[in-house]
Amino acid sequence: MARTATPGLFPRIVDAGLATFIRRGYRHTRISDVARAAGIAPGTVYLYVTGKEALFALALRVAFDEPNALDVETPYGAVSVRWVDDIWARLRARDPLGELRRAVRRKPQVTPPPDEWNRFLRLAWSWMARHARALSLIEACADDWPELGLLYFQQFRRDALDLLSRYIGARSARGMFAPIPDADVAARVVVEVMAWFTMHRQRDPDAAELAGRPFDNTIIPMLERAFQ
Repeated sequence: MARTATPGLFPRIVDAGLATFIRRGYRHTRISDVARAAGIAPGTVYLYVTGKEALFALALRVAFDEPNALDVETPYGAVSVRWVDDIWARLRARDPLGELRRAVRRKPQVTPPPDEWNRFLRLAWSWMARHARALSLIEACADDWPELGLLYFQQFRRDALDLLSRYIGARSARGMFAPIPDADVAARVVVEVMAWFTMHRQRDPDAAELAGRPFDNTIIPMLERAFQ
């Protein structure tokens, strides 16, 4: 007797795939690992996807919050793509640095709005929280695709850190921030604090007791006051 797909199981399989790719990376993830995480038999996965490549394509779409990501015929078979190019295109399409770039380019004599720093912090927090799974997926796959690691860590994230450092340094030099001995270190602290609370705490067993708390109400005011 032919097996039929179970309603509601498709999202569960893709979520299990996404979590497994984040935990194990692309290369070391097996369909059996995904099936175990979803609580189903490995053969059931193939009712919905043709293999690991197809599952990864859907996990990537879900991680980037694409509308109707699972509105596909099953079993889904992904068209072969260069994953690094695909991930990079999706990441750049969601570049959160536009306002920060404009602020850094602003002429020195122009006084920024007093709430500008708070707005940047909230925009960055919102972006990182919204795309936490996508960013975690990229980090997990960086070892599998060194080109992706180079683009993400040395280009995209380095660009963000450089912009943030320039912004902090300029405001400190103009007396709008407290004196900052090293703007590069300050920028790194801001990014790493936000990254841990929005992304990395899920993989830290010591953070379980913090689950469900509104971190932004504490973290953003603390980061804002740190520069006053």
